Amino acid sequence: MRKRNRILSLLLGMAMVFSLTACGGGKQTDEAGTAQENEAEDTQVQSDAGKVSDETKDTNQVTVISPSDNGSLNIYTNTIGKPGKIMVEPFVQTLWQYNKDMELEGVLCEDFTYDEDGMGITLKLRQGVKWHNGDDFTSADVVYTLGTMLAESPAAPNYNFIDYADVTAADDYTVHVGLSRQMGLFEHRCSDLYMYCKSFEEGTNTTGTDGGELLECGTGSYIVTEYEKDDHVSYKRNDDYWQDVAKLDGLTIRFIGEAATAFLEVQTGEAQISLNISASDQSDVLNGKYENLSISNGANMSHYAIGMNQYNPYFESPEVREAINHAINREEVFAVAFEGVGTVAYTPVCVDVFGFDEQYKDNYPFPYDPEKAKELLAQAGYADGFSCSFAIENNTIQKTMAELVQGYLSEVGITVTIDMYEAAALTEVLKGADWGLCQAMCNMNGDPSSALNYQCNVKNVGTSDKFNNDRDAIAQECTRLLEEAETISNPEEREKVYFEFQKLYFESPWEVPVCDQSIYAVYSSSLDGYWGAGVQPHFGNLSYK
Repeated sequence: MRKRNRILSLLLGMAMVFSLTACGGGKQTDEAGTAQENEAEDTQVQSDAGKVSDETKDTNQVTVISPSDNGSLNIYTNTIGKPGKIMVEPFVQTLWQYNKDMELEGVLCEDFTYDEDGMGITLKLRQGVKWHNGDDFTSADVVYTLGTMLAESPAAPNYNFIDYADVTAADDYTVHVGLSRQMGLFEHRCSDLYMYCKSFEEGTNTTGTDGGELLECGTGSYIVTEYEKDDHVSYKRNDDYWQDVAKLDGLTIRFIGEAATAFLEVQTGEAQISLNISASDQSDVLNGKYENLSISNGANMSHYAIGMNQYNPYFESPEVREAINHAINREEVFAVAFEGVGTVAYTPVCVDVFGFDEQYKDNYPFPYDPEKAKELLAQAGYADGFSCSFAIENNTIQKTMAELVQGYLSEVGITVTIDMYEAAALTEVLKGADWGLCQAMCNMNGDPSSALNYQCNVKNVGTSDKFNNDRDAIAQECTRLLEEAETISNPEEREKVYFEFQKLYFESPWEVPVCDQSIYAVYSSSLDGYWGAGVQPHFGNLSYK
């Protein structure tokens, strides 16, 4: 194999497909990709900046700024994260996607049926869809994508409920996917799996270019024309698109890692959309500082918390973890470190995600209470406190958060040392036992199953951050509930399990919930049609007013 660079409604929105860099403590390499309180419509604000350049208008093109390059147009060369999703969205498509209301709808899959025993699912594919090379989209492409590309990718362990050896075509438009365990959430957990063309990927209909493997073949509204690593990807309109043909002639995605530089590009009109924006600039645009700039404002589905390492001896004690919760003023951390962008978090389930228990907004079990924190520390045997580290990445949000926490915990006798690392180094540090606190972060979409299983399932200990001790009885029961939830297709029944999970979580918390945000994008007010669903932006309906 050449390796290269809508039907079902849900109740609300989370299908994290976490990469190790997108889910977990302190691995956010920029301050972009977050949003504010849930609103159904985009917030329109105005400024002297954000003017679309005459050249762009004349050519009916749009330039988008993305924080980083995935390194390939084949999303399966890495674990599936935000950079890859941005790059592939214009030209390849998924079986299902979340719409603006975070309801799941079929795209390349029109219908599906679970086996009676829950150990398989039959997919009925959409007919009449053409690949960019003119071939028909058929079962063979789905079998190849899931059974070969995904199965051989670094992302495979995150979808280990799929029996990769049992993905078969019943006919040209029917696929049966065998499952390694009972699953009632296949459509949610797999809503970010992009389909690729088997014949193209195998090289039988490949057009070679000087840029190497850049003409990836998809079914989307745009066709890739050029890919220059770490610089840009260019796309042209697909005039034979099976849905409504795009209004733009083309699209370019440029990679700029510095949020301030990316924002300046939109201010000056060199770009029309930035997916890389700092919390400060988000707040400024929302508050009307800039004319002619708009900001997308969706559901709060990115969860930030202060994670505690349960393999650090001090944090093995539930009393210590409860004390930390009482000792930290969550509202102030939200207001200062996150500049009030988003909403205060309450549980590991984001406030705008299906399964969040609304009762905790009025009855949060751990109000800010330093005296209660001291009592709990004494009960745990640490009346004189102790010392621990706060391992963070070197960015403004994490530094501000760590400094605030350092001050709060000093008031109850805990000495905190702040240790800063580069992103890659921090990832490795958090796999060890020598840290105490960190920033925990994860992205959610339509159902919390995927994120919670990654972040909270004790069976994942050793693969990422140590938020849950596999020897803790409550953590073990939380894991059982999460595994039960993913077998349940009925939303009402599944929601009850999530409520039970959140109740149990407060008996032995492994984090201090701080902030839930959306994924923001700032764009020129001259544009219509931009929307995002969770972590996924959508460009197919873009046009100029």
